[in-house]
Amino acid sequence: MADQLITISLLTEDSAQEHLARALLHRISKELNLKTSISSSIEGGKGRVINELKGFQKAIEKQIIPGGAPDIIIVMHDTNCHNFNEVKNNLENYINKSIFPAFIIGCPDPHAERWFFSDLESFHLFFGISPSISQAKCEKDYYKNALKIEIHKAGWPIIQGGVEYAQDIIDHLDFSRVNKTDRSLDQFISDIRNTLKRFKVIKYHQND
Repeated sequence: MADQLITISLLTEDSAQEHLARALLHRISKELNLKTSISSSIEGGKGRVINELKGFQKAIEKQIIPGGAPDIIIVMHDTNCHNFNEVKNNLENYINKSIFPAFIIGCPDPHAERWFFSDLESFHLFFGISPSISQAKCEKDYYKNALKIEIHKAGWPIIQGGVEYAQDIIDHLDFSRVNKTDRSLDQFISDIRNTLKRFKVIKYHQND
């Protein structure tokens, strides 16, 4: 299995979503002993992500993209304090299942930067401080600003608004605690793991 490569296309709204998704994919694929290749496209806002998805699907249908469709597509959009299930189901409606039978939808609730604080114990373990934040804020930049403030308090350098520490934070996460603190992240973790597990089985049987 170690020599099999799973190709993944990642469509996100911003760099925070991309860094978090890549970090989770890296950790979970490593745990499953799988190799992944991730291509990404960062767009601004839900509308542009959907347009990117539509264009991608059309290009694959017309056989414009070398190699065709990836094994898995991941589409992400913050809930922005809207209903989690509604946001997720709405995004799924735009996915052509005949082109992408394997897909994952990530909907950080309310915003991607909230996921950095989903396990405060692991945050403390890595940065050495215990952040003081609200766990249910809808203000647009609340968690984005909180991330920079807390990392600054810890005395760490900030180059990309703090998202550059996504892999370190994700690697320290206790997924069992996340299950109790952040439904949207817990669902994303579960969807990634289950989808990759299915490909592990498929690729195993292809080698029989």
